[in-house]
Amino acid sequence: MGSEVVRNALVELIKILLKLVKADSRVSRSGLVSLGLSLIVIGLSWILIIVGLMFIIWALYLYLSTFLSPYITALITGLTTLLVACCLVWSTKLIMRKERKAHEQKAESKEVLRNISSVVQDYPLETALAVVALGFLLGTSSKSREALAESIIWLHKQNPSNKD
Repeated sequence: MGSEVVRNALVELIKILLKLVKADSRVSRSGLVSLGLSLIVIGLSWILIIVGLMFIIWALYLYLSTFLSPYITALITGLTTLLVACCLVWSTKLIMRKERKAHEQKAESKEVLRNISSVVQDYPLETALAVVALGFLLGTSSKSREALAESIIWLHKQNPSNKD
C-alpha cells in the first residue's frame, strides 16, 4: 500500500515534468537531467537509510538474543522500533506546529499591511503629510525618538501574542 502511494506520486511527478517540457521547449536539458539525477539520488538515499535502520534493528536483535530468549528479544526489539518511530512522529508534529504558527503569523502581518496600504490609498495626501511631519519631528528632536521607541515597546507588550 505505501509503495503504491510513493510509486503513484513519482508517476504523477514525472507526468507533470513531461507536460512542463512539452509546454515550454526552452527548458534546458541540463536542468532536467540534473533534476532527474537529484530525484534518483534522493530515492537511493531513502532506500539506504531504511536498509541501515533494518541492520541496526537486526544487530540489536542478535545482540539481545545472546543472553535473552528469542521471544523477549523480539519484544524488546519491536518496542525499541516503535519508540523510535513515535519519537520521529512527535518531532515531525512539533516542526509542523511551528511551521503552521509561522504561517499564521505571516498571514496576520499580511493583513495588517493590507489595512495600512488601504489607508494610504484612501488618504494619500494626509498620509504623505503625516509621514513628512513625523520624519521632521523624529529628525530634529531626540526626546521624540525616545518617546516613539517607548510607545512601540508599549504597543508590542500590549499584543497578547507577544507575551513571553
